[in-house]
Amino acid sequence: MAPGDDQVMKKTLLLLSFLAASHSAMANLMTNGDFETVDNRLGLVNNRPLNNLVPSRWDVYQTLPGWTTLSGRGIEVQATGVVVAAHSGKHYIELDSHPNSKLSGSTNAAMYQDVLLGTGNYEISFYYRPRTNSLNDNVINLLLNNVNILGVNSRTSQQNAWAQFSTQFTVLKQGTQRITFAADGTANQLGGFLDTVSLTKQSEIAAATPEPASLALMGGALVGLALLRRRS
Repeated sequence: MAPGDDQVMKKTLLLLSFLAASHSAMANLMTNGDFETVDNRLGLVNNRPLNNLVPSRWDVYQTLPGWTTLSGRGIEVQATGVVVAAHSGKHYIELDSHPNSKLSGSTNAAMYQDVLLGTGNYEISFYYRPRTNSLNDNVINLLLNNVNILGVNSRTSQQNAWAQFSTQFTVLKQGTQRITFAADGTANQLGGFLDTVSLTKQSEIAAATPEPASLALMGGALVGLALLRRRS
């Protein structure tokens, strides 16, 4: 290897490591945001294990991996085919849940997840789909630390497919933030659907999309690395 080649090699590897780290920064900060993490916990209505919800089956759970019932009759998990196909994987959530004898309250339920976040700007997104064509029958609210930061409400005649919704918020002091999804509107066991919840840090979103100059630099680094290997 010629003099100076080792420095080029080190800089090239450092750049590639930085770009790889930027890409991995897009990791979802929510646990089980797509509701596909399953185990053998039993449902409250049909006594079905969460890991055995075959297509067209459903049940209501007091907790899911990462999620806990805050109010209402529990978290209804549906497998593709009960009403619609899941947005991702095979499971999605309905929070206007089927009634059960083990949890009291309205069928309009709420579930939460506590997430430890550092200071900075964050974006939370999710996919939503209405179930009925009745006004105020498919409402899902997103709350941060018990404050409503986004509400979605639609009819099937307006939106008959999954749609993504998102909002941003700022954390000024490191600590635990409570993310809550709550059904609202008519409590009739027929509510809006929720899937593919994602929480990412804004600075990480920006870093995960390299600028054109960075892309060119990466391309040059790869070429240089290839030339160094040939010379070696």
